[in-house]
Order: sequence, then structure tokens, then C-alpha cells
Amino acid sequence: HITLSYSSMNNYFLCPFKFYIQNILKLNTNEETFPIIIGNLFHYILQNLYNKDFDLDKYYTNYLKDKALTSKELFFASKLKDVIKKDIEVINMQDSHSRFQTKLTEKKIAIQNDFKLKTTFVGIVDKISILDHYIIITDYKTGNIETTLDNINDGLNLQLPTYIYLIKNGFDKNKKIVGFYLQKLLNNISLDGNQEDNKKDLKLNGYTINDENIIEKIDDTYENSEVIKGMKKNKDGFNARAKLINEKEIDLIEKIVDRNVTKVIKAIENADFKINPKRLNEKLISCEYCKFKDLCYYKEEDITTLTAQSFKKIVGEINANLD
Repeated sequence: HITLSYSSMNNYFLCPFKFYIQNILKLNTNEETFPIIIGNLFHYILQNLYNKDFDLDKYYTNYLKDKALTSKELFFASKLKDVIKKDIEVINMQDSHSRFQTKLTEKKIAIQNDFKLKTTFVGIVDKISILDHYIIITDYKTGNIETTLDNINDGLNLQLPTYIYLIKNGFDKNKKIVGFYLQKLLNNISLDGNQEDNKKDLKLNGYTINDENIIEKIDDTYENSEVIKGMKKNKDGFNARAKLINEKEIDLIEKIVDRNVTKVIKAIENADFKINPKRLNEKLISCEYCKFKDLCYYKEEDITTLTAQSFKKIVGEINANLD
């Protein structure tokens, strides 16, 4: 039996050997660094945001009370409390413009895959917002974020697609996903910065269903959105920067993730852990942040060079093959 997640599957697609070292041999050390503590602090507070008894001071103190922080780290943590407060003000403002008022936070979803190797695929969705049979997915980030569906057929950029897969297969298959977003909580603004800048930086970054009636339920400011990044409408229709997606494409994303999950499980069953880093746009993306570079001794012939493919191109090629 093995447990898989988005992060472990991402390790495999970046390099099977990295997956072997980190997820099979488990040679990595899980240090609770200050950035990790801060990321978890933000998530912990927002996990409890919708509790009736929510009190920022209480949850902030409760999380940090047992952490061994230096005086410098305590100073920064105290400053970040004001950042969290401002983030919450913006999130509450965003919620006021939406009819999706049922919120589930830190929702753990598990899917059992009955292959030769018994596998559980697990994920935790930061926030699920529900209205009738519609669902919005939001994933919080304190680090840099990039929202793209490019090269998902190669196993890249699968975080939000993985949540689509989990919800469709392990949560409620009858509900329709109408939006999926990343939200950056820790932005490059000063504590004395303009709140309008904070509102702009906390806009939801992702994809929205191309149905105006549903978009209005997600965000009643959608014609010049205060909530969704790039969402704007003019006399000719939606702005080119609005990331709109249709129901068929969302279903296709789920199928691509399902295919990738199966591919990884089959490879693990066959003990396929070769050294195989990936290059994309002349950048060795697998090795950039890898902790195990000193162990693999990769050669040029080990590298697979991927062709950059936009999501629209992937969809077009799949539709062409179906035709």
C-alpha cells in the first residue's frame, strides 16, 4: 500500500529518482523552518475563519505558543499578525460579493485506487465554497504562485487540477466546479500600504466558468471585478485577460489527472525510478530546487526535453484525436 498526493505525484513527473529518494526511501528531513511555520500559521488561522467564535488573537497565540522562535522571528511574526488581519478584511469583502456562503475549510479528501499496488490518493483543499450544486475551489499560498494549465499532460502544474480530480471522484460527483483559484496571502506590500493595493494583490487567481449567470453568483462585481484577477467586461464581451473555461474543459482536466495518477501508480508498481529530470523552455525545472542533486549524477542523455504546450493547444489536440 502507498499513499500519494499532489506533491508526491509532482515529484515523480519532475524526476522518478527524486520520488524514489524522497517518497520511497524518505531520506529528506522535514525541518520546520520559519517560512514553513508562517505558511502553516496563515493556513491555521484561515481554516478557523468561519467559526462562530473566531478570534484572530486567540488563534494566532494558540498556534505560536509552542514554537521555538528566535527573537528576530518573533518580531517578524508579530508584524505578520497585522498582515493576516488585513488579509481577513479583504477575504470578508470578497465573500460579501458572492452568493457562495457555505464554506468548508481544510477539507481532506481520499480516493482508493484498486490496482495491484493498493493506493490512496489524498489531498486537503484549503477552501470549498458551495452554492446549491456549484462549487468553487480556493487554495491559499504564502509563496510565489503561478496559475497555468500549460503542460498538464506532462504532469506539470497539476495542483488545482488535482483538487478537481479529488472533488469529482471523492467528494460529490453531482456538484459542478465553476471556479478554481489560488490566492496569495503574503504579498510585497508594507504594513502601512494602501488597502486598495492589498485588495488587488489578494484577488483570486485562476479559472472561472464561462457562464455569465454563474459568474454573477460568484462575484457581483464581475464587470470590473474586485474579487477575480483579470475579470472585466466591456461592450465587446469579457476582457482577454479573464481566464474563462467551459464545463467540457473542466471534465477534460479531471480525465488528464486521472490518467496521470494511473501512470504514476503503474510506474511505481514496475519500480521505474530512473534518473530523468525534465527541461522546459531551456530550463532544467526538475533540478532547480531539488535537495538531492548531489546524489543522482545525471547526464545529458538522462534529461527529457518537454515541448511547451498551452492548455488550449492540449485541448485542441485531444479534440482532434477524438474526431
